[in-house]
Amino acid sequence: MPEMDWKQFDTNLHMNPFGPIPRVDDVQPPVQTTSTHNHPNRRSQSIDEAGGSAPHNRTADSLNFFGPMNTGDDTETALDRIFGSGMESEENPELDPTLASAAAEAAAAAAVEEEEGEGRSGDDSTSHHQPQKRKATSRANMLARGGACEFCKRRKLKCSADLPSCVACVRGGKTCVYAQKKQRSRVRVLEDRLMELEKRLQSKNEQLAGDSSAYISPATSDDARSSMHLLPEDAGFTLSSFDHSDLEPDLMTLAHAAEADGVYGSRRWDTLPPSEIAREIIKAVEGGKGLGERIVAHLLQLYVSPPSIPSRHYAVPPGSLLSRMAAGSPNPPHPALLLSLLTTLLPRSPSLAKHVHEIEPILATASRNHAVAAISLADGRLIDIVAARAIDSFQSFDHALFLVGWADLSSAVSLVWGTGLGKMAGIGERFVGPAPGSDRAERVRTELRARLVARRGVIVAPPNNPKDLGDRIKLLWQVYLLEKMASLAWSFTSVFADEELTTPLPLDEYESVESLRNNTTLDDFLMGKANTGRIDSNLCRQVKACTLYYRTMRLYETPLTPAKLVARTACLISLTRAYMASLPLPQLDPMGPGEMSRDMCKINETWMLLHTTMSQLHARESMTADLAGQQDQAAASFASQIASAEKVLEGVDFIYASGEYNFREYDHTVIGCWYPLGRTLFIQARQFESEGDRIRGPHLRAMAQKLVKALADLGKLSHCALVISQALENIGMGQMTMLGEWLRIDNMDP
Repeated sequence: MPEMDWKQFDTNLHMNPFGPIPRVDDVQPPVQTTSTHNHPNRRSQSIDEAGGSAPHNRTADSLNFFGPMNTGDDTETALDRIFGSGMESEENPELDPTLASAAAEAAAAAAVEEEEGEGRSGDDSTSHHQPQKRKATSRANMLARGGACEFCKRRKLKCSADLPSCVACVRGGKTCVYAQKKQRSRVRVLEDRLMELEKRLQSKNEQLAGDSSAYISPATSDDARSSMHLLPEDAGFTLSSFDHSDLEPDLMTLAHAAEADGVYGSRRWDTLPPSEIAREIIKAVEGGKGLGERIVAHLLQLYVSPPSIPSRHYAVPPGSLLSRMAAGSPNPPHPALLLSLLTTLLPRSPSLAKHVHEIEPILATASRNHAVAAISLADGRLIDIVAARAIDSFQSFDHALFLVGWADLSSAVSLVWGTGLGKMAGIGERFVGPAPGSDRAERVRTELRARLVARRGVIVAPPNNPKDLGDRIKLLWQVYLLEKMASLAWSFTSVFADEELTTPLPLDEYESVESLRNNTTLDDFLMGKANTGRIDSNLCRQVKACTLYYRTMRLYETPLTPAKLVARTACLISLTRAYMASLPLPQLDPMGPGEMSRDMCKINETWMLLHTTMSQLHARESMTADLAGQQDQAAASFASQIASAEKVLEGVDFIYASGEYNFREYDHTVIGCWYPLGRTLFIQARQFESEGDRIRGPHLRAMAQKLVKALADLGKLSHCALVISQALENIGMGQMTMLGEWLRIDNMDP
């Protein structure tokens, strides 16, 4: 008859309301024996030898409370008989999916331990009677002291605190759960699996790191290289993990998991101080490895995924950015460009937005340092510096740092000419050939003659494919648009010389033969030969409207004779009306208020810019007629000025009528037309009010107040608009707000 070893129950008893309960880890499975004689080393005897009574009656009596026990049962069955199945319902892996993996690992560990035990018993029969030592546990897998699992705490057992399962839970086949360890969310589960995968791929990543850390991008064209290109270049950041899963889990997977858990923005860098986050980002952009790669990837995914920041896409197209960051790219983005772009993306990240004010200055300083180094070394990626300065100016204007933005744009424009962005006439024809009957042969012959005298050098290699050409054209006109609007805001003379620009006007795509053969320039438009508003791209419409607006405001600055002034004003009015006739009208959704398309919002923006231009042209016309003593003509021009201003307000009404205030699709362009127009209306309203005109004065003031409200609503998205709305409101109250400048004294009495 099998006998059971009761040696553990003589002293180690624990009090319980139902009687003493033995320690689970001391319960040994029954041992089969063929001898009825006592072993000399054994301290107890079998129940049969004792005449049916256990040597310790107290223990036996307490066990009888739980019912008769079959001595042939294994440990798990014995534990179930003693403690019941109550724990199964409390620790059911099906109720908590995060426990399933731990249960599987515990079962596997128990199976391995059992197999090892059988193997040892088969090899050495004498080891059956010798006590087995517990396998040593690595301290790396140990929890802190006092970190017993829930099972051992409830049963008052000595927990080994192993991960993922302690010894007691492995023996008992229980799921090991530690109370001090928070239950993992689905997001955390994904991140933990990611860390596990990183450990497996660590050796592979170290190999790749050795190949890419010292990367220097070669020139794209051997014949275009000069001695300046032999200087060292900054290492580029390549995001090879954009097409792999070892960097970040899929964004939608994380989003769905976070939504299910009610946890948003839980990321590994949330606990880092802002200065450390900034250092990690800079290290990653400069080619280093670490957590910064994850942060950079997270921010760039916000840029390449909708809704993104469409106003920056002309400077840095997302598709081109991804292709340049791919592993093995011969032309990775310059660190200055990436740092400038990441600075604008910080507010869009839920996990980083709270640290924007601490991180942004550090990244901006690093970006400027890289830009200075690139210029001093004549880096082959100076076009990236142009884009970086354009993005920096966007950021400066967003923060109402107008003078800083103007300075950034001035440096960008100087590089525009140095990199040849303003001189790209006829380059598209090199890829597809000239159109039949074109004058390309004559243009080439003229250019060859000119090169005998004038130098035709640039500091970067020319575009080598249509996509590169299209990206450069859009970058040029984005810088042009920003610089012109800044010139209008400050009433400064533009750094751009419009008559020097030979680069074609921007198109939506540069894949078709017709688009590459297009050579329509800004000069063609100013000569009345490019009134193609219905087929123009959004950027092209804004460029044309902004050019007309800028030339209108220069009428107040350029010293002209009255006759020339009248002639130039009439010419600009004619050009503006002709282009307005070719534009499509903005239309509301016939199904009712809702989300307006970006194209429709940009069309409305162009119309408001053109109506502002017409209003200022009529104001100049009225002023000239009044100075000449033509009162009737002055009154008619003033009425036309107010009518055009009311058209601008209709564009504002269109924004409000389109649903949930689609101000997010409007940028600095509308600020550049609303502020000067509102300023003019407020000043004229005060003049009429001082003369006692109770009709025109209040009417003009109400119109200006509507622009103040629109700027304030736009200010919820743009700090620049908020500052401008306050400045405009101050003007309405009679306080002429200055933006840090002194009033000019030319042609003014002391």
